[in-house]
Amino acid sequence: MTATVTRLDRLHAMRAARTAALRALPVTVCPYRTDGDGRQRVLARVFVREYLRHQPPADDLIDYSR
Repeated sequence: MTATVTRLDRLHAMRAARTAALRALPVTVCPYRTDGDGRQRVLARVFVREYLRHQPPADDLIDYSR
């Protein structure tokens, strides 16, 4: 049986991500497990995506030359 991710679940993940980003907390505060069940992985992805919208990485932090 797979757990369903509701719209409300996604909104909660997005709100948590926005709060973390605006408080300059690291993305590792994500409360969802990337190695958990499908529901946890989906919510972790939603969290990280929203976090990066509000707290993008610095240009010099990512090396695209490799």
